[in-house]
Amino acid sequence: MPWTDILPQRGVRISAAPGVTVSWRVKTKGTPIMAVTIGAELATSLGWAAKQRVRVRMDRAAGLLRFDRTDDLARSFALHGTKTTPVVAVNFSPPNMGVDGQQKATPVQHRVEDGGLTVELPGWARPAAAPVPAPKTAPITERVTGKTLVKSAPAVQPDSPLAALPPDDAEEARQMMRNGKVGARDLAEYFGWPQEQSIKVAAAIRDEMAARARGTAA
Repeated sequence: MPWTDILPQRGVRISAAPGVTVSWRVKTKGTPIMAVTIGAELATSLGWAAKQRVRVRMDRAAGLLRFDRTDDLARSFALHGTKTTPVVAVNFSPPNMGVDGQQKATPVQHRVEDGGLTVELPGWARPAAAPVPAPKTAPITERVTGKTLVKSAPAVQPDSPLAALPPDDAEEARQMMRNGKVGARDLAEYFGWPQEQSIKVAAAIRDEMAARARGTAA
């Protein structure tokens, strides 16, 4: 299998999020970043934690990423996380990807083999696949009396602090607060936001979650 090493570049900020997902971040300045998030249960089973380092390899033709623990600082990336959850993530910049625009965090298939982690690339990261734009609202599926109901996520109001965020950052922040004991301080540490902004974002997400819970109860 023709694995290709992905090597660190200067100026790349490392951050994290929950779930086994892959996203593509395009910043105003600098190189686009692929962010791979490893969920709490999987990270714990692998024995991986924040500040450890992993070697990153890609076989794009096969649509695979490979992560292995290593102490080689020159050929590895740091795992990033928060103190309140075992979720970890690694961010890196693979060359010549040709991905068009930002791509939201996409759940992917994975498998553990030989002590490392192999992850399937989402369709938008494969060479023959066209990029898939992020939907404006994420579908929410719930089961009620044996029937499946599909609802739309609450629309973001123009004056909401979530409206000022890139769509993928807003969705990752929602996932963090839905999937763990995460608050404004964790969001500030994770995204590098000012504390005041993180407090407003966390409050807006809590309002969304409360509105959704009221709708479910009704």
